[in-house]
Amino acid sequence: MTDIATITDPPSTAFALAAGERETFWRGSQLFTIKCSGGGLGLVDCTLEAGSEPAMHIHIRETEFIYVVDGELTVYVGDDTLTVQSGGFVFMPRNIPHTFAVDGRGEARAFLTYAPNGFERVFSDHRRADYVPGVPGPEAARHDLTILEQAFEDAGLIITGPHPRDR
Repeated sequence: MTDIATITDPPSTAFALAAGERETFWRGSQLFTIKCSGGGLGLVDCTLEAGSEPAMHIHIRETEFIYVVDGELTVYVGDDTLTVQSGGFVFMPRNIPHTFAVDGRGEARAFLTYAPNGFERVFSDHRRADYVPGVPGPEAARHDLTILEQAFEDAGLIITGPHPRDR
């Protein structure tokens, strides 16, 4: 597990990152790059696939934002259903049930952002495999849900129900 000081200390210097730079790994069939995990902000650049989205859940510690770089998402926040396309942005307050679905061609690229930072480390701590440039990712794989659910609970995420497509 990550030392809490690692995720809460503000960056001591300015930095710029190239595409794919920083900690990059596979979680199931999705590619994640943690671009920032400090200074009160967690930002994850990720490629998302239809069918691998999370169940309805709440974050009790952080607010979540999604900026869609490419593709289309349907985002469920409380009783609202929002469609977000490339260049679109969604704000999801803490303690409000939410999730999303990948639409269109079945793949989307998005920036998942958390304030304050910390939750993004759950993705890294439960990665499927490290990314190696030029090597295809692993087949879609489900994690041991008991371990993952405990990790989510420890990070302040509570599952509130199934994904809307599974109702």
